[in-house]
Amino acid sequence: MAGYTPHQRLDNLLEADLLKEAVDKLYAKAGKSIEEQAQGISVSGQTVLNIVRRFNPEKIELKEEPLIKREARIIYIEADEDHVAHREKGVNAFDQRLIYVHEGRVQVGKDRYELIGKKYFTFPPGTKPETIWSNIYDFLDATYDLEKTEHIFISGDGVPWIKAGATYIYGAKYVLDGYHLRRAVFKAAGADDDTREALFKAIFSGKRGEMNRLLTALKEEANSESRKGAILDVQKYLNNQWPGILAMRRYRNLLVGCSAEGHVIHVLSARMSSRPMGWSYLGANQMAHLRVNRENGANP
Repeated sequence: MAGYTPHQRLDNLLEADLLKEAVDKLYAKAGKSIEEQAQGISVSGQTVLNIVRRFNPEKIELKEEPLIKREARIIYIEADEDHVAHREKGVNAFDQRLIYVHEGRVQVGKDRYELIGKKYFTFPPGTKPETIWSNIYDFLDATYDLEKTEHIFISGDGVPWIKAGATYIYGAKYVLDGYHLRRAVFKAAGADDDTREALFKAIFSGKRGEMNRLLTALKEEANSESRKGAILDVQKYLNNQWPGILAMRRYRNLLVGCSAEGHVIHVLSARMSSRPMGWSYLGANQMAHLRVNRENGANP
Protein backbone atom coordinates (compact mmCIF):
# COMPACT_ATOMS: atom_id res chain seq x y z
CA MET A 1 0.00 0.00 0.00
CA ALA A 2 2.91 2.35 0.68
CA GLY A 3 4.43 1.60 -2.71
CA TYR A 4 7.50 -0.30 -1.54
CA THR A 5 8.71 -3.16 -3.72
CA PRO A 6 10.16 -6.50 -2.52
CA HIS A 7 13.78 -6.22 -1.31
CA GLN A 8 13.68 -2.40 -1.48
CA ARG A 9 16.22 -1.01 1.01
CA LEU A 10 15.92 2.71 0.39
CA ASP A 11 12.88 4.94 0.43
CA ASN A 12 12.07 6.75 -2.84
CA LEU A 13 12.54 10.16 -1.23
CA LEU A 14 15.94 9.09 0.08
CA GLU A 15 16.92 7.96 -3.40
CA ALA A 16 15.85 11.36 -4.71
CA ASP A 17 18.07 13.03 -2.10
CA LEU A 18 20.98 10.82 -3.17
CA LEU A 19 20.46 11.84 -6.80
CA LYS A 20 20.57 15.50 -5.79
CA GLU A 21 23.80 14.95 -3.90
CA ALA A 22 25.36 12.97 -6.77
CA VAL A 23 24.82 15.84 -9.20
CA ASP A 24 27.58 17.77 -7.41
CA LYS A 25 29.59 15.13 -5.55
CA LEU A 26 31.44 11.89 -6.14
CA TYR A 27 29.12 8.93 -5.67
CA ALA A 28 30.87 7.85 -2.46
CA LYS A 29 30.72 11.38 -1.03
CA ALA A 30 27.04 11.63 -1.96
CA GLY A 31 26.40 8.51 0.12
CA LYS A 32 28.42 9.91 3.05
CA SER A 33 26.40 13.14 2.97
CA ILE A 34 23.17 11.22 3.40
CA GLU A 35 24.71 9.08 6.14
CA GLU A 36 25.47 12.26 8.08
CA GLN A 37 21.88 13.45 7.70
CA ALA A 38 20.27 10.11 8.58
CA GLN A 39 22.27 8.48 11.34
CA GLY A 40 22.33 4.70 11.36
CA ILE A 41 22.16 4.05 7.63
CA SER A 42 25.00 3.10 5.31
CA VAL A 43 25.04 4.10 1.63
CA SER A 44 27.97 3.09 -0.56
CA GLY A 45 29.13 4.79 -3.72
CA GLN A 46 28.05 1.70 -5.68
CA THR A 47 24.54 2.08 -4.28
CA VAL A 48 24.39 5.69 -5.49
CA LEU A 49 25.67 4.61 -8.91
CA ASN A 50 23.00 1.91 -9.08
CA ILE A 51 20.31 4.51 -8.33
CA VAL A 52 21.56 6.72 -11.17
CA ARG A 53 21.58 3.74 -13.53
CA ARG A 54 17.99 2.78 -12.61
CA PHE A 55 16.83 6.38 -12.91
CA ASN A 56 18.01 6.56 -16.55
CA PRO A 57 18.20 10.38 -16.66
CA GLU A 58 19.32 10.29 -20.31
CA LYS A 59 15.94 8.81 -21.28
CA ILE A 60 13.81 11.41 -19.52
CA GLU A 61 12.29 13.91 -21.92
CA LEU A 62 11.41 17.25 -20.37
CA LYS A 63 9.14 18.57 -23.08
CA GLU A 64 7.15 21.65 -22.26
CA GLU A 65 4.43 22.56 -24.71
CA PRO A 66 3.60 26.24 -24.08
CA LEU A 67 -0.02 27.25 -24.54
CA ILE A 68 1.15 30.31 -26.44
CA LYS A 69 4.35 30.26 -28.44
CA ARG A 70 6.96 32.82 -27.51
CA GLU A 71 7.93 35.60 -29.87
CA ALA A 72 11.61 36.40 -30.22
CA ARG A 73 13.12 38.58 -32.92
CA ILE A 74 16.51 36.91 -32.42
CA ILE A 75 17.26 33.41 -31.12
CA TYR A 76 20.81 32.50 -30.09
CA ILE A 77 22.10 28.93 -30.05
CA GLU A 78 25.53 28.30 -28.52
CA ALA A 79 27.41 25.02 -28.42
CA ASP A 80 30.63 23.51 -27.11
CA GLU A 81 31.87 20.27 -25.59
CA ASP A 82 33.48 19.02 -22.40
CA HIS A 83 36.54 16.79 -22.81
CA VAL A 84 35.90 13.88 -20.44
CA ALA A 85 38.55 11.34 -19.44
CA HIS A 86 37.64 7.71 -20.13
CA ARG A 87 37.82 5.44 -17.09
CA GLU A 88 39.73 2.73 -18.96
CA LYS A 89 43.46 3.34 -19.29
CA GLY A 90 44.66 3.63 -22.85
CA VAL A 91 41.25 4.71 -24.15
CA ASN A 92 41.09 8.24 -25.47
CA ALA A 93 39.06 10.96 -23.79
CA PHE A 94 35.71 11.77 -25.36
CA ASP A 95 33.50 14.80 -25.81
CA GLN A 96 30.17 15.31 -24.05
CA ARG A 97 28.32 17.96 -26.01
CA LEU A 98 26.37 20.91 -24.64
CA ILE A 99 23.95 23.19 -26.48
CA TYR A 100 21.82 25.96 -25.05
CA VAL A 101 19.22 28.26 -26.59
CA HIS A 102 18.39 31.77 -25.38
CA GLU A 103 16.90 35.09 -26.48
CA GLY A 104 19.71 37.40 -25.44
CA ARG A 105 20.97 38.66 -22.12
CA VAL A 106 20.19 41.23 -19.47
CA GLN A 107 22.64 42.82 -17.05
CA VAL A 108 22.05 41.77 -13.44
CA GLY A 109 25.21 43.15 -11.82
CA LYS A 110 28.29 45.22 -12.50
CA ASP A 111 29.94 42.53 -14.61
CA ARG A 112 27.21 39.89 -14.61
CA TYR A 113 24.66 39.03 -17.26
CA GLU A 114 21.78 36.60 -17.26
CA LEU A 115 20.52 34.83 -20.36
CA ILE A 116 16.84 35.21 -21.21
CA GLY A 117 14.78 32.02 -21.62
CA LYS A 118 17.79 29.70 -21.65
CA LYS A 119 17.31 25.98 -22.26
CA TYR A 120 20.09 23.37 -22.12
CA PHE A 121 20.59 20.16 -24.09
CA THR A 122 23.35 17.55 -23.94
CA PHE A 123 24.39 14.78 -26.33
CA PRO A 124 26.96 11.97 -26.04
CA PRO A 125 29.85 11.48 -28.48
CA GLY A 126 28.89 9.84 -31.73
CA THR A 127 25.45 11.41 -31.90
CA LYS A 128 24.73 12.27 -35.52
CA PRO A 129 24.42 16.00 -36.33
CA GLU A 130 21.02 15.27 -37.86
CA THR A 131 19.80 13.88 -34.52
CA ILE A 132 21.25 16.76 -32.52
CA TRP A 133 19.85 19.54 -34.65
CA SER A 134 16.49 17.83 -35.22
CA ASN A 135 16.06 17.86 -31.44
CA ILE A 136 16.99 21.54 -31.29
CA TYR A 137 14.65 22.43 -34.14
CA ASP A 138 11.77 20.51 -32.52
CA PHE A 139 12.28 22.59 -29.38
CA LEU A 140 12.38 25.85 -31.35
CA ASP A 141 9.28 24.96 -33.33
CA ALA A 142 7.34 23.96 -30.21
CA THR A 143 8.44 26.99 -28.17
CA TYR A 144 8.65 29.91 -30.60
CA ASP A 145 6.54 31.43 -33.34
CA LEU A 146 9.38 31.12 -35.83
CA GLU A 147 7.55 33.24 -38.40
CA LYS A 148 8.17 36.18 -36.07
CA THR A 149 11.87 35.32 -35.67
CA GLU A 150 14.14 37.38 -37.92
CA HIS A 151 17.50 35.82 -37.04
CA ILE A 152 18.81 32.55 -35.60
CA PHE A 153 22.52 32.58 -34.79
CA ILE A 154 24.54 29.45 -34.01
CA SER A 155 27.85 30.15 -32.27
CA GLY A 156 30.72 27.82 -31.46
CA ASP A 157 34.34 26.97 -32.10
CA GLY A 158 33.77 25.78 -35.66
CA VAL A 159 33.88 22.00 -35.29
CA PRO A 160 31.79 20.27 -38.00
CA TRP A 161 28.92 19.11 -35.78
CA ILE A 162 28.29 22.68 -34.58
CA LYS A 163 28.55 24.27 -38.01
CA ALA A 164 26.11 21.65 -39.30
CA GLY A 165 23.35 23.36 -37.33
CA ALA A 166 23.09 26.05 -40.00
CA THR A 167 22.31 23.28 -42.52
CA TYR A 168 19.57 21.60 -40.50
CA ILE A 169 17.85 24.70 -39.09
CA TYR A 170 16.36 26.78 -41.88
CA GLY A 171 17.61 30.36 -41.96
CA ALA A 172 20.19 29.87 -39.20
CA LYS A 173 23.57 31.54 -39.58
CA TYR A 174 26.79 30.15 -38.14
CA VAL A 175 29.01 32.66 -36.31
CA LEU A 176 32.48 31.86 -34.99
CA ASP A 177 32.74 32.21 -31.23
CA GLY A 178 34.78 35.32 -30.37
CA TYR A 179 36.62 33.47 -27.59
CA HIS A 180 38.11 30.92 -29.99
CA LEU A 181 38.92 33.63 -32.54
CA ARG A 182 40.87 35.61 -29.92
CA ARG A 183 42.61 32.46 -28.68
CA ALA A 184 43.75 31.64 -32.23
CA VAL A 185 45.14 35.14 -32.77
CA PHE A 186 46.98 35.10 -29.44
CA LYS A 187 48.41 31.67 -30.26
CA ALA A 188 49.82 32.97 -33.55
CA ALA A 189 51.01 36.41 -32.42
CA GLY A 190 52.30 35.46 -28.98
CA ALA A 191 53.32 38.44 -26.84
CA ASP A 192 53.72 40.83 -29.79
CA ASP A 193 51.04 43.48 -29.22
CA ASP A 194 51.57 45.16 -32.59
CA THR A 195 51.18 41.89 -34.50
CA ARG A 196 48.07 40.97 -32.55
CA GLU A 197 46.54 44.36 -33.27
CA ALA A 198 47.39 44.07 -36.98
CA LEU A 199 45.86 40.59 -37.17
CA PHE A 200 42.68 41.66 -35.43
CA LYS A 201 42.40 44.70 -37.70
CA ALA A 202 42.76 42.57 -40.83
CA ILE A 203 40.25 39.99 -39.58
CA PHE A 204 37.60 42.44 -38.42
CA SER A 205 38.00 44.43 -41.64
CA GLY A 206 37.28 41.29 -43.65
CA LYS A 207 40.71 41.38 -45.33
CA ARG A 208 41.51 37.71 -45.71
CA GLY A 209 44.55 38.31 -47.91
CA GLU A 210 46.13 40.68 -45.37
CA MET A 211 45.46 38.18 -42.58
CA ASN A 212 47.23 35.43 -44.52
CA ARG A 213 50.13 37.73 -45.40
CA LEU A 214 50.69 38.53 -41.72
CA LEU A 215 50.45 34.87 -40.69
CA THR A 216 52.83 33.78 -43.46
CA ALA A 217 55.35 36.41 -42.35
CA LEU A 218 55.07 35.19 -38.76
CA LYS A 219 55.62 31.62 -39.89
CA GLU A 220 58.74 32.56 -41.86
CA GLU A 221 60.16 34.45 -38.88
CA ALA A 222 59.52 31.59 -36.41
CA ASN A 223 62.72 30.15 -34.94
CA SER A 224 61.52 26.58 -34.39
CA GLU A 225 59.56 23.95 -36.27
CA SER A 226 57.04 23.64 -33.46
CA ARG A 227 56.39 27.39 -33.61
CA LYS A 228 56.00 27.24 -37.39
CA GLY A 229 53.56 24.36 -36.99
CA ALA A 230 51.50 26.26 -34.41
CA ILE A 231 51.17 29.29 -36.71
CA LEU A 232 50.27 27.05 -39.66
CA ASP A 233 47.52 25.43 -37.57
CA VAL A 234 46.10 28.87 -36.74
CA GLN A 235 46.23 29.89 -40.40
CA LYS A 236 44.33 26.77 -41.47
CA TYR A 237 41.81 27.26 -38.67
CA LEU A 238 41.06 30.90 -39.49
CA ASN A 239 40.73 30.18 -43.21
CA ASN A 240 38.38 27.27 -42.53
CA GLN A 241 36.32 29.52 -40.26
CA TRP A 242 36.26 32.50 -42.59
CA PRO A 243 32.48 32.33 -43.34
CA GLY A 244 31.82 32.35 -39.57
CA ILE A 245 34.21 35.28 -39.16
CA LEU A 246 32.43 37.24 -41.90
CA ALA A 247 29.09 36.50 -40.23
CA MET A 248 30.50 37.82 -36.94
CA ARG A 249 31.55 40.99 -38.73
CA ARG A 250 28.28 41.40 -40.63
CA TYR A 251 25.96 40.86 -37.67
CA ARG A 252 28.13 42.32 -34.91
CA ASN A 253 25.40 44.80 -33.89
CA LEU A 254 22.94 41.94 -33.28
CA LEU A 255 25.25 39.54 -31.45
CA VAL A 256 25.52 39.46 -27.66
CA GLY A 257 28.72 37.43 -27.37
CA CYS A 258 29.07 33.67 -26.99
CA SER A 259 29.73 32.32 -23.49
CA ALA A 260 29.70 28.61 -24.36
CA GLU A 261 33.07 27.95 -22.72
CA GLY A 262 31.82 29.28 -19.39
CA HIS A 263 28.57 27.34 -19.58
CA VAL A 264 30.42 24.09 -20.28
CA ILE A 265 32.60 24.72 -17.22
CA HIS A 266 29.59 25.46 -15.02
CA VAL A 267 27.18 22.80 -16.27
CA LEU A 268 29.50 19.89 -17.16
CA SER A 269 33.17 20.35 -16.26
CA ALA A 270 32.57 21.27 -12.61
CA ARG A 271 31.43 17.69 -11.98
CA MET A 272 32.88 15.69 -14.84
CA SER A 273 36.33 16.89 -15.84
CA SER A 274 37.70 19.50 -13.43
CA ARG A 275 38.95 16.73 -11.12
CA PRO A 276 41.02 13.64 -11.98
CA MET A 277 38.30 11.08 -12.62
CA GLY A 278 37.29 8.77 -15.43
CA TRP A 279 33.87 8.00 -16.87
CA SER A 280 32.23 5.43 -19.07
CA TYR A 281 30.24 6.73 -22.03
CA LEU A 282 26.99 5.81 -20.27
CA GLY A 283 28.03 7.28 -16.92
CA ALA A 284 29.13 10.59 -18.44
CA ASN A 285 25.95 10.90 -20.47
CA GLN A 286 23.78 10.16 -17.44
CA MET A 287 25.59 12.68 -15.25
CA ALA A 288 25.45 15.29 -18.02
CA HIS A 289 21.69 14.80 -18.27
CA LEU A 290 21.26 15.04 -14.50
CA ARG A 291 23.10 18.36 -14.46
CA VAL A 292 21.37 19.71 -17.56
CA ASN A 293 17.95 18.71 -16.22
CA ARG A 294 18.68 20.52 -12.98
CA GLU A 295 19.74 23.66 -14.86
CA ASN A 296 16.44 23.41 -16.76
CA GLY A 297 14.52 23.40 -13.48
CA ALA A 298 13.83 19.67 -13.05
CA ASN A 299 13.81 18.11 -9.59
CA PRO A 300 14.51 14.38 -9.00
